[in-house]
Amino acid sequence: MGNKKWRVVCIVTVVLLCAFTAVSAQKAYPTKAIEAIVPWGAGGVTDTIARNFVAPFEKDLGVPIVITNKAGASGAIGSQFVLTKPADGYTILFSAETLGTMKVLGMADIDFRDFEPIILISGFIPTVTVSANAPWNTVQELIEDAKKRPGKIIAGYAGPGSTGHISSLLFSKQSGAKLNIVPFGSGAEVSAAILGGHVDVVMNPLGDNIENYKAGKLKLLATFTNEPVKQVPLVPALGKAVPEFQEVLPWGPMISILVKKGTPEEVKEKLKKAAIVAVNDEKWIAFLDRYCANPLNLLEGDFWKFVDSWISNTTWILYDAGVAKKSPAEFGIPRP
Repeated sequence: MGNKKWRVVCIVTVVLLCAFTAVSAQKAYPTKAIEAIVPWGAGGVTDTIARNFVAPFEKDLGVPIVITNKAGASGAIGSQFVLTKPADGYTILFSAETLGTMKVLGMADIDFRDFEPIILISGFIPTVTVSANAPWNTVQELIEDAKKRPGKIIAGYAGPGSTGHISSLLFSKQSGAKLNIVPFGSGAEVSAAILGGHVDVVMNPLGDNIENYKAGKLKLLATFTNEPVKQVPLVPALGKAVPEFQEVLPWGPMISILVKKGTPEEVKEKLKKAAIVAVNDEKWIAFLDRYCANPLNLLEGDFWKFVDSWISNTTWILYDAGVAKKSPAEFGIPRP
């Protein structure tokens, strides 16, 4: 009897010790460096945002956050990589908005619902941007020329479903001006293309162009807004310059932090807490202002309300433009 009792005591002790260790490990998260996947190349909007957000984000977590760029297929390769990793919070995703268009574009069978949100960090304002020596000084002149020479004016974009891609499609649809829309590998490559004269116009985020605009290397013909933007008050709002755009504006991309579905609640809460600390960091706020980005800071329900509305609007823009391979209705996405 004594031996049996002793064995029972040992078993109970081991079980309790394992349970205590598991709970302690969970409470101790994070105990090692966190890998942040940026599914785009270095130098683009997503990468720039991630690298500036990491410093205040890792402070509260107490461990380094290491950024890894895994570019390709408009964010699909890096996003799918995160789904191959354990749902333990040690691999997070800095996602651009393209995750919401992959299914209708036939690029990947994943979307935002395969992940869980930590925070929607910020939104961006696309611009109609041309080189400093371009013949157009107003967006109206660009539209008129594009109508006279359909398909002759080249618009560059980073990849299917990217900001420049959708902005160019939206621009063509609302203005009736047919552009020749050409893909490049990344936002940084698109910026280099417009500066090098390899494309005529780009419609990527304002933050990509602001410094070259200030240096006189680029002209901003309009912002994808209905009201002027405070950082560039002299640049016309597209909705005011061309009233046909008012119904679809404002429109723009977004950046969020996601984790794989099934990540423990305790881990997500620690990441959310650290993210809230980060978005209130003075240096981060100043960076967003310089980069002409809008702080959104949306969690949970507000996150999904914003994202679902964006997906509805954007996927139907792609479908109506004849770019989407599948109808949004196939995935239960309502027409706005």
